[in-house]
Amino acid sequence: MKTPRSSPWLLKERRALALLLVLCLCLSGCRASAAKNSPGDSIQLMTDIQGHWAEKPIRYCLENGYMTGTSSTTFEPESIVTRAQVIQTLYNMAGSPSIAGMDCPFVDISEHWGRRAIVWAYNVNMAKSAGQLTDLGGLLFAPDQPMTREEMAVAYKSYREYSLEEPADLAGSYLERFTDRGLTSPQALPSVNWAVQTGVLSGTGPDTLSPQGTCTRAQLAQSIQNYYEPARSDGTLVGPVKPEPMDLFHKGPRNSPLVDYIHLSPNHSGRRSHPIDTITIHCMAGDLSVEQCGETFADPRRQASSNYAIGSDGRIALYVDEGCRSWCSSSAANDHRAVTIEVANIAGAPDWPVSSLAYASLIDLVTDICQRNGIKRLLWQGNKSLVGQTDKQNMTVHRWFADKSCPGNYLYNRHGDIAEQVNKRLAAAEAIDSMQAAEEALHAGQTISSGIQAGE
Repeated sequence: MKTPRSSPWLLKERRALALLLVLCLCLSGCRASAAKNSPGDSIQLMTDIQGHWAEKPIRYCLENGYMTGTSSTTFEPESIVTRAQVIQTLYNMAGSPSIAGMDCPFVDISEHWGRRAIVWAYNVNMAKSAGQLTDLGGLLFAPDQPMTREEMAVAYKSYREYSLEEPADLAGSYLERFTDRGLTSPQALPSVNWAVQTGVLSGTGPDTLSPQGTCTRAQLAQSIQNYYEPARSDGTLVGPVKPEPMDLFHKGPRNSPLVDYIHLSPNHSGRRSHPIDTITIHCMAGDLSVEQCGETFADPRRQASSNYAIGSDGRIALYVDEGCRSWCSSSAANDHRAVTIEVANIAGAPDWPVSSLAYASLIDLVTDICQRNGIKRLLWQGNKSLVGQTDKQNMTVHRWFADKSCPGNYLYNRHGDIAEQVNKRLAAAEAIDSMQAAEEALHAGQTISSGIQAGE
């Protein structure tokens, strides 16, 4: 059984899990002659990656099937990726879906090794969008032509919209610092701006973006690992990284120090476009452990995630950094401003109840989220028309945005109790802080007085 945790406001000694996730999107390709490498000894046979600066990300991509070698013994890390290779990688990342019943007008792919991926990409609008930038007309795709960085932005924005089934979010312009932004094709500007905003593209120099430039297979392997396992990239690869705007939204630790388990999911939209001011509580469709839920959200084909989850044993998991928008509530606007929490249920429909341990941890976690994000009071009226009016209601539920029963009647009917319990703790924590501040001021005054009396 889980050891009972102390109240959140008494856990200041615990180290915060400051996991700054930089969403860097991934693109890479494969050659027709190369079969997919399986993890293990076959990778050891690739003689041209040993000692290479990108050896680790290349191995990561090979092991996960995102990229393949160009032969059984070579990867060709410095070769330039082609249009077909990029599309093949997107196809791999999508889980290689069936193309039954699909066709496309390109006459130069019928015998090409990448035909299946290109047909699929055309039907979900990626190949078509990228092809329009090449001035090839509607019948040619030029699969072996190098793909430019702006074309990759177009293809990947289309892929993200296909994955989410909603438009990719845009928030302002991110291109002003690049002196060569004028080289971007007008029709590609929205995609390039989105790609820079989310980390898909970064500068090739202090003030250059090189929209008409190309990428090597090694660089793309690094981008893939950064996407699935976010980390600060080598400056020689992607250039300087623009400071995260979301840092301005967090005055305290980035993530909760109450987390017991971490399994980061690739399924998210990168940086939020709105400060955190809302809590959205969900119920899992089963009594999943935090490990099982993490495995589910780790699959890029699921296209779902949450910031946190709580198991029936009361353990708390982190899947998506608080600074990023999870894919949880069927509403981009809600998920950009809300911290989303999945809670395991112990009995299923119709009420989807949760365990007492899970409920207690939920109160702990929500209190901590509110404290770190400056939410003074949790407000609940059960009124869908108040969504976004956080001065009146800052709790939302999934059933308001989709035809779902989530979070189930058990949790839905307890939102008022959750708000009441959290608010009591927030008020107690504020009172403690006020007392400590008063004591410190009194002590400082006494110290000054003593110094004056001593003639200091």
